[in-house]
Parts: sequence; structure tokens; C-alpha cells
Amino acid sequence: MAKPTMGYPTRTAAIRALLTEGHTVKEVADILGISSSTVSGLRISGERKKKASAPAFEGRPPALVDQAEDRVMDLWEAGLSAMRIAADLGVPLSYVQRVLGYMRETSTDMACSRKAITIASASLLAAIRRHHPERCA
Repeated sequence: MAKPTMGYPTRTAAIRALLTEGHTVKEVADILGISSSTVSGLRISGERKKKASAPAFEGRPPALVDQAEDRVMDLWEAGLSAMRIAADLGVPLSYVQRVLGYMRETSTDMACSRKAITIASASLLAAIRRHHPERCA
């Protein structure tokens, strides 16, 4: 038997939406045909999952995010483990691992080498001169 979701993808999403609309837990339970304790349990579980999956610096200015990423990279280069960095900075381990993943990608990406950038810049300038000579006067 299908669980009532009121058109939402999950019961948790339906509960969150109904509570946001101002319904009480009892009203939500009556609307969905489930117990109040189920509503409360799903609400708490949903909040826990949402908090765990939220980015470490969501809603913060980009400058702060950049500083945090720089700090992760500095600590990694100083020889600290990912777990130690997460603990020292007070951020989730998944965030540290994501930043370290970016570092690994760019260190092996040949498109980021000085030679590749120089060649790409020269090619771009040649194309601009060829197609838009008025911009190169």
C-alpha cells in the first residue's frame, strides 16, 4: 500500500511543507492519516539528514569559503590528515575530502600548466585578430 505523500516525493517532504504552512503536528498527522509520533519522528529525521548533507559553508560569503579552502590546502601540505584538518577547522570530513579532491584534479590537469595556458592564450589572441581586427587596433 502506498504511503500518503500529498504529491510530494516523500512523506518527510510533505510533513516539512505542511509544517511550514503553519499546521500543527496533530493536523499534519490527520491530513496524512498517520500518527503524531510518526510525524515528529520523520520531521526530526529529515532535519538531521538535511543538516548532515548541507554544505559546510552554505550561505557564507565567497571570501570566507575561499579562506577555508586555502586553510584546508595549507594544512594538507603541512602533512595533516584529512580527519585532523576537519577536526581542527570544525568542518565535516566530507568537505575536507571534497577540497582535497579538487587539489588532486588540478594538480594532474595538464590544461592548468603554464605552457598550456600560454598556448591557449596565443590561440585565442590569433582568433580575435583574425575575426575581429577592429578590436586589436
